[in-house]
Amino acid sequence: MKRFIMPLAFAVALPAFGETLDKTSCFPENNLNLEDRIDRKDANIDEAKFNEIISKVEDYYAPIISSHGATLRTIRNWADTTVNAYAQQNGTDWQVSMFGGLARRPEVTPDGFALVVCHEVGHHLAGFPFYDEGWASSEGQSDYFATQACASNIWKDDIEDNALYRDLAPQIVKDKCDASYSEENRQNLCYRTSMAGKSLGELLAALGSQDVPRFDTPDQNVVNSTVTSHPQGQCRFDTYFQGALCNNSFDEMTIPGRSHPEGQGSFGAETDASRVSCTTAGFYSQGTRPLCWFHPRLNLSVANDRLSMSEMNGNGNDVWEPGETFALNLPLVNNLLAAIAGAQLSITRGEITVTEAYPTIEAGASAYAVNPIQITAPAEAQCGEQMGLVTKVSVNNWENVSNLSITLGEGRIEEVENTTRVAIPDNDRAGVTSSVLGTSNISATKAFVALDITHTYIGDLKVELISPAGNSYVIHNNEGGGDDNIKKTVEVSLSNESISGSWKLKVVDSAAQDNGTLNSWGLTFNGLMCGENANLALKK
Repeated sequence: MKRFIMPLAFAVALPAFGETLDKTSCFPENNLNLEDRIDRKDANIDEAKFNEIISKVEDYYAPIISSHGATLRTIRNWADTTVNAYAQQNGTDWQVSMFGGLARRPEVTPDGFALVVCHEVGHHLAGFPFYDEGWASSEGQSDYFATQACASNIWKDDIEDNALYRDLAPQIVKDKCDASYSEENRQNLCYRTSMAGKSLGELLAALGSQDVPRFDTPDQNVVNSTVTSHPQGQCRFDTYFQGALCNNSFDEMTIPGRSHPEGQGSFGAETDASRVSCTTAGFYSQGTRPLCWFHPRLNLSVANDRLSMSEMNGNGNDVWEPGETFALNLPLVNNLLAAIAGAQLSITRGEITVTEAYPTIEAGASAYAVNPIQITAPAEAQCGEQMGLVTKVSVNNWENVSNLSITLGEGRIEEVENTTRVAIPDNDRAGVTSSVLGTSNISATKAFVALDITHTYIGDLKVELISPAGNSYVIHNNEGGGDDNIKKTVEVSLSNESISGSWKLKVVDSAAQDNGTLNSWGLTFNGLMCGENANLALKK
């Protein structure tokens, strides 16, 4: 297998798995190595401690990596001034490379340095989410593994050292750790791990010229898809803290999601990984991977495609029209691994918000609100107008906001077709014309034209749609070269045309030799109507 090197932070773009990635700095262009000296006075780590920390992690994880059929090899570059760390795999040779330049940074404590070693081991073992289909776990997942799994394992027996952090950790850390763990030593271990993350937060600030991350200012960004590269400093700091708070046991005898039959980025891989991380605890709050880099597909969501509506106050025709009130039944789908109680759904139109409660929703199931949500459409709205609604699912301190659009009016579809076969004159610019008759008074801005034309060289053909008002719309313009036949449906944007009247299809064969036939064609118009005497508008 070719080399694949995973840097600790601020990496450049990565190639596809299997391609060679030359060893590159894990930071943007910088001269931080010029600040380093092997006898640096403000360093917290000397060479003996450097080796001791690496050995402690190696001693724990070498047998685990051996169980996966590989060998863990730690490369110790004490004299190297590089402020960096790497992981790579060469077949069954799984490597972690550490550098003295990083260890000697004044922001890096011994525990912070240990988390870096853990992070690099995490690239090998942390599992989903991965860098695409490659072997390496993503940066955020490796950060999370470092505090959730690795730190817990290497420090769990350091009872006296862990106890020191009861007086060193700030109150916010102690409050959150105590909420996750009831046993005193486990609380102390959580305090210690959190403070190790603080060391790396200070390093990230120094390297990235940004504010020092804080425990009480978590990153509020929510990504739309999982970020596999390095998150921003506060987001990474939050990940260290959340990993420390996760009280779920990580099973290192498996690499969650690796080589999943549905793919390493699949929903199944995410499900496997969720069993060894905090996915349901506090519903994406206490101990879960931060949403500033991780986008969970295991969640509680609104099934907009299963929306049903019933008229509560209107003209009784079951068509939602301006000024009318409808009841909306929207199911919530629980894709989590445990039942969810206390869920609520709020729907907002303008400045009006209506909220209803849901019963307990079992894992993998869905449920409707105890009472449907009633929404009134604006009386001043126009027929065919898209009424925007904002939906918000909330459970405890978690919420998921999305948008829902309802079109006011009734769907009215007119379809017209001509199935009379007509020969297309060869090399004749007059061509052939076929007609259909539209009967609706809807003013259309869109139509769908279904074509069935037999011809042995469609590059000879030009096809136009001509409206009752005489406007021409080119559907096929001598493209396709020597391909045979045109059998497709084409969407055509119209110039606010009245459907009523004669619509024509003109087909011209402008070259000799190849012949063809217009077998059939048809038009579909999709419109809306509000009230018995209201104007009609085409559905966009």
